[in-house]
Amino acid sequence: MRRLAVLMLLVTACSGGGDNGGNGGTGPTRQPSTIVLVRGGDQTVPAGTQMPGQVGVTVSDGRGILPGVTVTFAAASGSGSVDQTTVITNERGEAGVNWTAGQTAGPQTLTATVSPLAPLAIHATAVAGPVALVTAVAGNHQFGVVSRPLAVRPAALAADQFGNPIANLRMTFSVGAGGGSLTGTDQTTDMAGRATLGGWTMGPRAVTYQMYADAGGVTALFDATATPAAVVPVTPVDQSANAGTPALSLPVVEARDGDGHPMDGVTIDFAVIAGGGRIVGGSTRTDAAGRAHPVSWVLGATAGPNEVAAGTPGLAATAAFRAAGIDALPTALTAVRGAAQQGFPGNVAAQLPTVRLTDPLGKPVSGKAVTFELLSGGGRIVRAATTSDQAGEARLGGWRLGPAPGLNQVRAVAAGLSPVSFSATAVAKPAPGFLIDLRVQGVVSTTQQTAFTAAAAHWSRLILGDIGDVPIAFGADPAGCYPALHETINDVAIYIYVEAIDGVGGVLGAAGPCLARDDTFLPVIGIMILDQADLNDLELKGQLEAVITHEMGHVLGFGPLVWDLKGLMTGAGSTEPLFLGPSAAGAYSLLAGPTSPFSRPAVPLESTGGPGTRDAHWRESVFDAELMTGFIDDGANPLSALTAASFRDIGYVVDDTATDDYNFLAAVRAASSGPVAVPHTATWTGPVRLVNRAGRVVRTLR
Repeated sequence: MRRLAVLMLLVTACSGGGDNGGNGGTGPTRQPSTIVLVRGGDQTVPAGTQMPGQVGVTVSDGRGILPGVTVTFAAASGSGSVDQTTVITNERGEAGVNWTAGQTAGPQTLTATVSPLAPLAIHATAVAGPVALVTAVAGNHQFGVVSRPLAVRPAALAADQFGNPIANLRMTFSVGAGGGSLTGTDQTTDMAGRATLGGWTMGPRAVTYQMYADAGGVTALFDATATPAAVVPVTPVDQSANAGTPALSLPVVEARDGDGHPMDGVTIDFAVIAGGGRIVGGSTRTDAAGRAHPVSWVLGATAGPNEVAAGTPGLAATAAFRAAGIDALPTALTAVRGAAQQGFPGNVAAQLPTVRLTDPLGKPVSGKAVTFELLSGGGRIVRAATTSDQAGEARLGGWRLGPAPGLNQVRAVAAGLSPVSFSATAVAKPAPGFLIDLRVQGVVSTTQQTAFTAAAAHWSRLILGDIGDVPIAFGADPAGCYPALHETINDVAIYIYVEAIDGVGGVLGAAGPCLARDDTFLPVIGIMILDQADLNDLELKGQLEAVITHEMGHVLGFGPLVWDLKGLMTGAGSTEPLFLGPSAAGAYSLLAGPTSPFSRPAVPLESTGGPGTRDAHWRESVFDAELMTGFIDDGANPLSALTAASFRDIGYVVDDTATDDYNFLAAVRAASSGPVAVPHTATWTGPVRLVNRAGRVVRTLR
């Protein structure tokens, strides 16, 4: 038994407790003593790409390879990444990973670590990949003199997709838009990936030129703007004028190239740099003689020095003009508009009395007080206290004639000057003589027919004067406005088409003139296209007559077509479109009152909404329920004296007393409630033909 026990002890001692090499517990514990790189070292690849094949190591001890050992792989900062961070050695003692190089060109390091050994460093190199970016790095967006080389030679950088510069790459420069000439167009990038053009000479015109740098089919765009060599004054640079009035001599400059020749088409900017005046038309281009000037230069309101500089973008030197503003005293007060006119009792004056103040040399004097006084007639004036403007003019805000026929007088007074009197004779109104011939082409209800008739009657009470007969002998209008005609029109015929369009709440229709007189632009034939469903709905809501009256106003000439032709509007498409008719401006002042913050010398037009609404109506936020705003409101929508006066401005004989009661202040208060419905969404967009008094077409507007 003793011998058996000793034998068992020997067997136990030989078996050990297992090993790190996975030998099944048949020997002593094995510890890694060596880790070596067996594949994938010292490779060179494009930045950001994977090494071809795996990077592999073998782990072993003094007895041989070690399967089952954990190897940890880690890429150094900037050296990319591996697909696995820990790998167990296989039966051959190997462990491998896929290694993707970092995006920055340069040395790459990967470590393989097996405890307790020191990490094994594995090295590779990342180089720039294929060209993916060509970037302008010098000489872009320059200004240079026409026909002269640019001061800075353009340079471009070629790089791969990660921005690594590419050396020894061919780069070609070529001319783009504008022309000009290049030298040294074939270049090779240096170690920093840059290539520099030999030179770029501007062409003979002051425009923007373009040039391309190309490497491997990838391009960069350069631009450079050519300027004149100089912008020089060609009119006297020193002058004087009364403060607050236009300079008597406009500042004129000439753009010249490097050889002193004048240049056309050069942008010249005029800017006030002293004195507080203003420039109108300050950005312009030189003409065929190389010269440019602003529309006007108005000196500052305070006496003293004024200065304007003229230059062009990219050219540091400017031309300077100086003007001394003089505190002048007016010696004369004269009437310039509205001195003697006629109107009907109760009408707004067609012309607003206007005076001019001048000095002993006849030059305008700005900023002086003028007061208008009502002398006779029993009418009403507003905004009677004013000051002379840049032209030396002062205008009465509004004048409504008295209620009886006879002489109405207003006097303008300025300190130290003889007053100036204005007269307006109120004459008896003639019998109504304006005929609107309605020609309804669809089926309408009795109520709707009554509304059309009432609308025409409303306008015929307002517009009194006959505007003349026109013989018409035309075939049917191709645009669908009228059928074949052979008759004489007195004064206007309106074709009304009532048809199904798109149901309630969509497009109401379209309205406007389609045949007009060539001398007055007043209509001969107009068109109204209306949706039957909308008419029925408006009838139920009690808004039918107001909408039809509104649309008929557009046919008679209320809108931008006639206003433009007569020069009665400004700012179309802007945030501040205005109607400039003097009679409407006077009516506006009378309605708003002398101290209203809304009052101004022109009438605000609608600045919101789409085509057919903006620029074609009074402004809703100011006039609210007035009939000719772009929206219809619940309740009354009055046709006010403002609208009547605007028809006087476009050429009609108008009776203001035939208008509806309208409270401007109540309208302003109500404007915040918003509109209820759109009275129309379109204007007639077909051609408008102008005919002479013999009925021959002389012009087509669109």
